[in-house]
Amino acid sequence: EDGSAIYIEHGYFAFDFPHERVNDTLGVIKLGPGYDTVRRALAEVRAETGIPLQGYGDIDADTVASITGLSPAAARLARQREFHETIVSRLTNREAAYVAAALASRGLRLTRGGRFFGAGGPGDKGTAVAALAKLFQRKLGPVELVGLGDSHNDVAMLTAVDVAALVQKSDGTWERVPTRGIRRVQGVGPAGWNDFVTHYLTHGAGQSVPRRRVRARADNVRG
Repeated sequence: EDGSAIYIEHGYFAFDFPHERVNDTLGVIKLGPGYDTVRRALAEVRAETGIPLQGYGDIDADTVASITGLSPAAARLARQREFHETIVSRLTNREAAYVAAALASRGLRLTRGGRFFGAGGPGDKGTAVAALAKLFQRKLGPVELVGLGDSHNDVAMLTAVDVAALVQKSDGTWERVPTRGIRRVQGVGPAGWNDFVTHYLTHGAGQSVPRRRVRARADNVRG
């Protein structure tokens, strides 16, 4: 949920680190407030600004499936939020600025994803990557961090890794990002991710990923 938490299997790291127990299998490092806190803040911002903010928590799974293209089962899972709310309302740049300021005054943050805005804690995917990287460095020593994304809210993550790549969005374009040194990979969503990871594991980071012979179709990615 946009870097709001890190879930780690018990015993994965053979040393103590700050976290909370979730169940017999998982622990969690929380990097943001809970979902109910975010939802209450959005309700306050809605009343304060008059902007009709609608999130996953305001609509049923069938509506989520309809507007995202997710399957009904995937839409039900998408609504099971713990930290971060997806805002499905269309916002103008001016409205987004008002909402961002109102959320910031409450210690929260508005994010812009590939298709929707989101609301959550002050951290981001880069914060989560940095926290997790420290644990891996304690376990393994020096590590090379690899990150792939396709939207604006991935920029912090891509900045925090050693090897960063952008896959194509559903319309075949790449997100415009201000960070230099990010590779552009042909292939929409999972197709581009698979090509890059396969090539990286085989050849390392030194060689560019070959161009795809068949252009990925926009309907390869849902949501």
